[in-house]
Parts: sequence; C-alpha cells; structure tokens
Amino acid sequence: MHEFQTDPEPDDNFEMLTFNNVQISSLKSTRDEAFVKLNVRLTSRPGIHKLVLKVDTGAQGNTLPLRIYRQMFPDLTKNGLPTKNVAKAAHQVRLTAYNSTNIPCYGIIDVPCKFKDSGWENTKF
Repeated sequence: MHEFQTDPEPDDNFEMLTFNNVQISSLKSTRDEAFVKLNVRLTSRPGIHKLVLKVDTGAQGNTLPLRIYRQMFPDLTKNGLPTKNVAKAAHQVRLTAYNSTNIPCYGIIDVPCKFKDSGWENTKF
C-alpha cells in the first residue's frame, strides 16, 4: 500500500496520523488483513519499542486491547484496568463494532508514535 492519506471530516475530533508508505507484514488468506509496525515511546520503559497494529481504513479511532495496554503501561494500571487519570475520559467515548456491538472503553491515552522516518506524533488510543 503506498500513499495512504485521508482528509478529516469537518466535525472529526480525532487526531490524524498519515502514513506515506505502509508495509504489509502479514496477509491471511481467509480475510484480507494488513498490519504495520510502529515505533512507540513508553513512560514505563526507556527506549523505543515496536507496536504491531492492524490497519483498519474504516476505523474512526485507534484501540488497544487491555492485555497490550497492561504490558505497555504497568505503571498506569490498577487491578488490571487503567488508573483513574487515564480512565477519566472514557465516559466521553462510545466504541462500537461494525455489527453495532458495544466495545468497552476503559480510558484514553496519548502514545508517541513514529512510522519509519516520519516525525513523532502523539496518537490517541
């Protein structure tokens, strides 16, 4: 996939992260799925880390499974869930799957992300 870019709609409140070149690291024969490796900086661990994400061009936001969040931010986890300073904005977000099933949102966090040689962007998850 080359030169992927979207223009936000006027009422879109999401930050936009644009990829100039996405390298597909995995394709499954039963369903077309694309994954990308992003560099991330974590508050709990020094250095730059890799985060593998599924590319969903129809999504309006970025999500992290709780198990990945717990690994990335053990210092921001209490009783297996995000701490109150992260979870405070969760009531403002409603996540739904394509079949209209509700997806629980436990909080919002900004993660510094970088794709290859692009600049660092604080991206909401």
